[in-house]
Amino acid sequence: MTPPPLPPANPDEHQYWTDPILCEETRTRLEHFRNLGWLPPNYKPRTLEGLAVVEQTKFFMHGDYQLAYCPIVQIVSLAFCDDTFENELTPELIWWIKVLKRTRALPLRWKKDKLNLPLLRRVVRTQYGYGVHPTLPMTYDSSRLALKDLGEDGGFEDNLGHYNFRRWTANEANRHFTSQERKRVLGQSRDFIFEKHYQAEFIQRDLQYVVLLRPPQEGLLQRAAGMLRNRDPLAPSNITDEQLRAIH
Repeated sequence: MTPPPLPPANPDEHQYWTDPILCEETRTRLEHFRNLGWLPPNYKPRTLEGLAVVEQTKFFMHGDYQLAYCPIVQIVSLAFCDDTFENELTPELIWWIKVLKRTRALPLRWKKDKLNLPLLRRVVRTQYGYGVHPTLPMTYDSSRLALKDLGEDGGFEDNLGHYNFRRWTANEANRHFTSQERKRVLGQSRDFIFEKHYQAEFIQRDLQYVVLLRPPQEGLLQRAAGMLRNRDPLAPSNITDEQLRAIH
């Protein structure tokens, strides 16, 4: 027999069961058990038997020849802006460093007072304009709005958000990885989560090629499946003064 449902949580309190740092399955389970009354309204998740709490996965990242997609360049650039490195490295020198054959890695040590400093921090308004806060991390909402503005500036009809990248990563992982590897990367334990929430509705298979024995049109499929089909680079990202006056 289950206990009676608990009263709703205080909306002014932080709801730990909705934390974005928790994997998706954990958030769903915590919300379900809280609604059943098995957990207090504001239960703070720790190690709990029967629940998969935060699953941490370490990722190894390597450089990319297209610098816009290179995570190493972005991380190193932000580190230099914060004067993070313990030694006297320069942006020019760091790319000349070689890992010796007798060693597996060459650590680039950070200053101790910088170890807990968030790499991505929130943008705040100051008396001199906009600036980066010295300690507070970037919020999810500000990051979401920045991606939305970026998509509008790029002329995309659909809104651009974090979920676009996660969904794209999930489908690419599904194409190239095993089911177990895909679930590990995404922090999921069952296939139905991917199939219900992540799997693309567009099946990138040329059925016409299979049935009519025609040469496959892989490039056309990629074009039809991407967001680029709904992109207008000439679309305005803001309104003019005349349009603004007409609205008011």
